[in-house]
Amino acid sequence: MEIIWTPQAEKDLERNIDYLLQDWSEKVAQSFVQSVTQTIKQISKNPNTFQRYESSKIRFVLIVPQITLFYEVDENKVVLLRLWNNKQDPLRRKL
Repeated sequence: MEIIWTPQAEKDLERNIDYLLQDWSEKVAQSFVQSVTQTIKQISKNPNTFQRYESSKIRFVLIVPQITLFYEVDENKVVLLRLWNNKQDPLRRKL
């Protein structure tokens, strides 16, 4: 299954990695990237495994306790929408 990153998802990933490198360590950042990669592999194998977001076509999975990945399945591709920081205001969530 093809994986497509939206510009927003790419920006979210970069921000999270930058934060981890700045405030934590390279090891923590690498662990986060491995978790993202492993989760995306799981999604590509079985995209409907994870829970739907409300009543939409969007699904989500917790990458680490602080970050949730939102994605959508569209025929033979998975579109990664956001890597949402769970500490952000949920009312500001734009998927």
